[in-house]
Amino acid sequence: MDRLGRSLKNIIDFVLNLSNKGIIIKGLVDGVNTSTINGRLFLNLMPSLAEYERELIRERTNAGLQAARARGRLGGRPKGYTKETISKLLLLHNIGCH
Repeated sequence: MDRLGRSLKNIIDFVLNLSNKGIIIKGLVDGVNTSTINGRLFLNLMPSLAEYERELIRERTNAGLQAARARGRLGGRPKGYTKETISKLLLLHNIGCH
């Protein structure tokens, strides 16, 4: 269900649009069937749970990043060599110390 859209509103709008066109959604694995009252209930609950899960992941990720920063870790891609290091490497390469 959470693959149908990026937000709860987006998913509900999408499914309502399909329903207005007479299209019924039937899940092959989970047994969802939007033509039944239980299927429509499930359809309304699952996107809410998916959105809740995404928010939990976002909160945990941010908490982990803040904890890492508090320990002095910056993260991200390594900056690479400085101009000074590149100059030293080129000098060593040119004099044959490789």
